[in-house]
Amino acid sequence: MSSVTGNRICYTTESLKYAQAAYLASIVTCQWFCLIITKTRALSVSQQGMDRNRIATFALLFETALIAFLIYCVPINIGLGTRPLACAHFMVPAFFQAITVFFYDEIRKSFVRSGITRDPKTKTVRFSGWFARNTYY
Repeated sequence: MSSVTGNRICYTTESLKYAQAAYLASIVTCQWFCLIITKTRALSVSQQGMDRNRIATFALLFETALIAFLIYCVPINIGLGTRPLACAHFMVPAFFQAITVFFYDEIRKSFVRSGITRDPKTKTVRFSGWFARNTYY
């Protein structure tokens, strides 16, 4: 039963509205990991850390609060055509795909780091590996 109209979900357009809300939450989940991935080109997140850029951390928290407000505030749901999601469906479905992209990029960064050499005299950077030459920029 829908929490807004009281109709059965599977026989009405309510299922589309729940799907739109879940899709909106999954986009936000993927944006989290894209922001974390793009913080550096070669350093790992464990080397860089999240504490240096407090504005990005605030943006992640604000984006999460905004999407929760848009999904769970009933008058806004009617305007946007979405419905409140169960807590298990809020960001869990897209989380596994976002984790996969995150680990892929961490592995790519480790290959990039292995292909970068620095000349101590001239302080120039050389890209000697294939990953460093083709995926650094």
